[in-house]
Amino acid sequence: MSTIEVCLVPELYQYRKTAGNNHIAVVVDILRATTTIVIAVAQGVQKIIPVTDMNKLSEFKKNGYLIVSERDGLQSDFADFGNSPLQLINANIKNAAIAISTTNGTRALSVVNAADKILIGAFVNISALCSTLRTLNQNIVIVCSGWKYRFSLEDTLFAGAVCENLTGDNQFAGNDDSVIASMELWKQAKNDLLNYVSSSEHYQRLYSLGVGESVPYCFELDSYPVVPVLEGGTILNYSHH
Repeated sequence: MSTIEVCLVPELYQYRKTAGNNHIAVVVDILRATTTIVIAVAQGVQKIIPVTDMNKLSEFKKNGYLIVSERDGLQSDFADFGNSPLQLINANIKNAAIAISTTNGTRALSVVNAADKILIGAFVNISALCSTLRTLNQNIVIVCSGWKYRFSLEDTLFAGAVCENLTGDNQFAGNDDSVIASMELWKQAKNDLLNYVSSSEHYQRLYSLGVGESVPYCFELDSYPVVPVLEGGTILNYSHH
């Protein structure tokens, strides 16, 4: 039986129980990087390059990339888009090449380099993701991006939702305390998800900055049946494999 575990912040990935590289890492940053990435892939972008060092973005821009970038929730001055799902829903980005740099999500993507595969999840693609994970049937490590090295409620709720979906039969075993905790939180939240997260730090932060308009989109279930995969530093649509 395959195992599933949850790292509540990216820094815990190096201490995971799952040995070696024979596992799939699922990276999640609900507010907002992985939601933005799923939507961009669903819009038919050619590729997305996650970039942790913002200073490198100017090179990408010179080479014709569209830039998606924020720090501390606000769009970077030189960026074409902030880290906003709503902006990308309304943009003509089909076949575009994008470079993305965000406060937490791109950092999380950079630490899971020991995984056999790196998939990207959000509420907007959760069923497609879970279906893909069932088909691949490998050990799974869900990595929550958190906020600046700290626990985040919305990422943990997503982890709980995935764990509930996958541990409902005998295909995956989730005996990790963080799996149990995230599933308990999800049970409390799932019937009124947006209301449940409305008191969370990052929800409040985004609204106080005046960039909360895309937040409700981040908690919609199954808007997009695509699963982004990070391979060799580039994010593509896994379902096109």
